[in-house]
Formats: sequence, C-alpha cells, structure tokens
Amino acid sequence: MANTATVTARVPREIKRQAEQVFKQKGMTPTEAINRLYAAVAKQKEFPAEALPDPHAFPEPGERRLDLNKMDKAQLGTWEALKRHMRFRVEDWGEDFEKPYKQIIEEGRRRDYEALP
Repeated sequence: MANTATVTARVPREIKRQAEQVFKQKGMTPTEAINRLYAAVAKQKEFPAEALPDPHAFPEPGERRLDLNKMDKAQLGTWEALKRHMRFRVEDWGEDFEKPYKQIIEEGRRRDYEALP
C-alpha cells in the first residue's frame, strides 16, 4: 500500500447507505469498490455511460447551468446583449479618440444596457 493515494468525496447520505448495502452483498468494502471503478475507467479510457450525468436533468442545489437550447427568443436576446456588455470593445475610435478610456467603456456599457429587451 506504499504506492497509494487518498480519494475524498462527498456523497449524499442516502446514496452512500444504499451503495454500501450493495458493496456488502458483493463482499467488498467502499475502498475496494472505488478501486474497481478507478481501474475500470483507467482500462477502458472512458466513464461508464450509465453513470454519466444527464445534461438535461435538473441541477443539484448550488449548481447552475445555462442551456441556450431551452431559452426563448427574448431570453436569447438578453443573453446576447449581456455577452456584448461583458466583452465590450471599441470597434471604431472615431470621435472617441480624445475621450478617457473609462468614459468610452461607460458609454458603451450604457448603450448596450439600454438595448436590452
């Protein structure tokens, strides 16, 4: 055991309890089960498909996902405006050439904010 590493994970209590019942029925400890999972993933170079998260499932508490495929037209418009606001850049300096940079940024952000639906 000199060449081992420790793995720490948080698991919901009920899932842990149910899984440990199965481990016990199969005659293995949680450590053995984790070692088998790691060995299988390393050997197959992929994670078992049935254990992958469903990308359309409701997120866990505290986890947030943005799915552009589920947005309506108004939400997509707001998202696009927000992206422009977050990545504001001056396309053409023109008359702004003499203005302080902070003023140019502020005006651009105000313009983008006012364009929100």
